[in-house]
Amino acid sequence: MSKVIYDLPVNFFNEAQLLDANFGFGLQETNIPTSKTFIEKYAAKKGDYNFLPIGTPSTSHPQAVLYEESNFQDIGGGLMTFVRKYAQIPEPHEELITAPIRAGRIIGLEPSAFRSNFIGGDLNDGSQALIIDGSRDFVTVSRASTYDIPCIKKTSYYLRKDDDTGSNVFMDNSSEIMTVKAEDDIPIQQLVKVSWFNNQVFTVPRTYYGSKFDRDTIFRKENGGRYLGNIFMIHEYRLLNDTVTNRGAIISDSQIQIV
Repeated sequence: MSKVIYDLPVNFFNEAQLLDANFGFGLQETNIPTSKTFIEKYAAKKGDYNFLPIGTPSTSHPQAVLYEESNFQDIGGGLMTFVRKYAQIPEPHEELITAPIRAGRIIGLEPSAFRSNFIGGDLNDGSQALIIDGSRDFVTVSRASTYDIPCIKKTSYYLRKDDDTGSNVFMDNSSEIMTVKAEDDIPIQQLVKVSWFNNQVFTVPRTYYGSKFDRDTIFRKENGGRYLGNIFMIHEYRLLNDTVTNRGAIISDSQIQIV
């Protein structure tokens, strides 16, 4: 008479056994080809299973790291099946968006009188003490306003480890980066115009008293939070075009052509 075995020997399947290295596959973000995810199916002994540390690289998909273990199911004989979910750390990607940005004018008081324009930051109008170019000055802020401008948003990803000190990654809350430049004469041409007198096409040169901020100037960084497991995101915003101010106010691209 055959004997029914209800439980396998205690030393059987002490370690998780890979059943299917390609149990599942997909993209976490449909528009990001490098956001691949992999699901691997395993079997192991019930009761004393030790979870694999989050962030462990996959032996079957070395470019991916573990972000979840789940779907534990009893299959009898003292065994269970479960899945390990792995994610590839995506390459940085960029997108064109419209984002708000602060801009305005800073006037230094005597004895260090100066006039500057700023973008970024979170200043409001009024007198206040600011550190400008490494020196603390008592200044007056004016024309501080928020503008919606086209910009490039760059999203980067990194794997946070237990021994991370935070020195090489940005982990704070959203940070507005203020850039200050001295006011100067900026030669500007208005849009092309037509004379009502003789229909002659001409441009009207005009010089503004402001500042020019170069394209690709970064004006904001923010922690995008958790992506999957111990993979985190960082968002960085930078100017799409050269941005010109006139006494602190951002001039629309449709109004100017720098000469």
